[in-house]
Amino acid sequence: MHRFARILLGLAVAMLARTEPARADVVGPKPFFCGPGKVGVSSHEGSRCEKKAPTNCPPGWGGVIGGECRIATCRSDRDCAGDETCDEVMACIETRPLFDRRHPLAMPMSYDAELGICGPGAACDAPRRCEKRSVCVRGGEVATVYVPPPGQYEATGLPRRSSGCGGCAVGEEGGAATTFLVGAAFALARATRRKGK
Repeated sequence: MHRFARILLGLAVAMLARTEPARADVVGPKPFFCGPGKVGVSSHEGSRCEKKAPTNCPPGWGGVIGGECRIATCRSDRDCAGDETCDEVMACIETRPLFDRRHPLAMPMSYDAELGICGPGAACDAPRRCEKRSVCVRGGEVATVYVPPPGQYEATGLPRRSSGCGGCAVGEEGGAATTFLVGAAFALARATRRKGK
């Protein structure tokens, strides 16, 4: 076998061996097929189909799997997409309890949920509070002010972008490994074909 082909074959085997899940932390595979507008996800809670992340969220908001728009928080411009900057806003914060299912008797913990962006017409009433946060916004745009009603976490009344992609992404997880393996197979086939001539 040609030396180059052996190297490519060795790299392909190494990539496949590296993608094996850890035995102590096994998570099942994603569903094989999900209907239109859905994507397969897998976690310790099982495999399921969820709504795809929306691509038409307004400025300052980003799409998440499950079909929702949430505040696109950031710490610096590096956390944002190419044409976006990390701008400061007043966000509506609510402290929520955090439960540990594995240790139900552990000390209670909490986290701050960023529910919306404060501003005119967006009430952030107690026990919620407005605090400084930073969100990703495209140049020249202003973050959309919206706070969901009390008791509601999803921003279901949030106005969406009317046109444009708004952050389309191409590919799935593992796309780079698949591309590498297809390329390696092509190069191997080509190298062996040349050797046979």
